[in-house]
Amino acid sequence: MILRHRDWDIEKNLERSMTIKEFIKDIVLTDVNKKYKYYRITMNESIDGKKNFIIYYQDNKIKSHHSTGIEFDYKKMLNKKIHSDYSERIIRAEDIISMDFDFELEKKHKQLNNNKVYKIVEELKKEWEQEMLERDNIKKVFKDSVSKDDLIICIRQLVENLEKENLENSKLQHQIDRCREKEENLQQQIKWLEYRLDNKI
Repeated sequence: MILRHRDWDIEKNLERSMTIKEFIKDIVLTDVNKKYKYYRITMNESIDGKKNFIIYYQDNKIKSHHSTGIEFDYKKMLNKKIHSDYSERIIRAEDIISMDFDFELEKKHKQLNNNKVYKIVEELKKEWEQEMLERDNIKKVFKDSVSKDDLIICIRQLVENLEKENLENSKLQHQIDRCREKEENLQQQIKWLEYRLDNKI
């Protein structure tokens, strides 16, 4: 599952220096309440700009992701040393982002795609504007009553109107997406409650 990085119920300090492997063995697995808790630990060194782990126990397995929810597998870094301070939190329904996945894709990929789409749209607009200016039948349609400059102004106005309309549509789509996201969050929280009932947590 994917858990939110929230305010923590309890902050503790380790009695000695530990690796991730030792923390899991000595702290997590020995905790009688591990099935309904999650833990936040921080490595001493950064890996690809990431240091913070969210660690939890689900379906008799230790799992992890980064504090942002993206993939960060503790199994690849078992021997890495961690800070002496760590945090615990009882899992509540509002902490659940997803019960279906163990991590989410990095957001930068989505942003990159959005930038690509924007560039493509800009290129298409320029091509369309140029095509309109170069059409052989322009003079026939307007019978020389409209100058080239007037036509450019007209096309620019049409493009501006189209951009405004797209902006309005984008705002509406954003509202729809937020509603869908809230609905999905509620569904995932319900799944967590069902999971607790099924496992008698």
